[in-house]
Amino acid sequence: MPAWVPPNIGAMMKTIGMLAAALFAVSLIGGAPAPAPVRDEAAWVAAVTRLEAAKAKRNKEPRTFVDAILGVGEATYPKRDVQTMGLLLTLLMDELRDDTPNGNKEDRIDGLVLEACETALRKLTNEKAVEALIQRARDPRANVRLRFHLCRALGAQKGEAMKALIELVEDRDTRVQIGAIDGLKEQLKSELAKKVDEMTLQVGSGGDQASQILSAAGKALEEQPAALFKQRADSIALLLEGYLSGFNGKDDLLKATEEMRAIANGIAGEEPKKKVLPLVTGMSDFVDKFIKGVEELNGL
Repeated sequence: MPAWVPPNIGAMMKTIGMLAAALFAVSLIGGAPAPAPVRDEAAWVAAVTRLEAAKAKRNKEPRTFVDAILGVGEATYPKRDVQTMGLLLTLLMDELRDDTPNGNKEDRIDGLVLEACETALRKLTNEKAVEALIQRARDPRANVRLRFHLCRALGAQKGEAMKALIELVEDRDTRVQIGAIDGLKEQLKSELAKKVDEMTLQVGSGGDQASQILSAAGKALEEQPAALFKQRADSIALLLEGYLSGFNGKDDLLKATEEMRAIANGIAGEEPKKKVLPLVTGMSDFVDKFIKGVEELNGL
């Protein structure tokens, strides 16, 4: 197996502007969420027991060993996070004991085990455990490969972890820099996912508002303007989705609301106009805020 070579740092710094669109598409597809793993003492003890058994048979069943590591991550909970951290760090260091500068023993290191330990470490939530990971990641005397994986694992944490990752982007070792960048990218993905969820809910709200306006204006308009008004109202939800996903610009949204406002202003009779205009104005304000929200999302 060739020596471990860090990926191109320039490629890892490329923009992820399409990530929001991808996340939004996933939110539209939906699907039943995976059941949450059980996290209690019994589950943790069972997971550790499975790991010990799998470790003894590792040479014959390497995949079982990897799955057992991941299982400990799924079963850990705050009371046991410190012990889990110690267990995973031990496994990481054992796996990296053959790490050499020239990589001449790289064939003795199982990358799947390293990735499994890293993934399991992301599940920690206990503050003491997370703080210990941060300290180890910052330690210039620690194994560089270990620090790389710890930086990536810290991407699942907030607060001090983010500060540490920002600092470690300036580390003297390129591999630690790359790990820190990966960790920050993971945090960015998390923030983007939350923001997309918020915007997705707003798309639904916009569609509901358009339906209310259509219901209030339908009887107050003549046939031709009523048809145009309905067309514009029906398009609002799709235009909101399209703007969030990057398939259409904000001008399409603004044009739709402007035309709705113009048609509403042409309603004969002050009483029906008073019912419709505030709804259209509210929709217009909503669209303005939605556009601003998407622009903020794209600026992340």
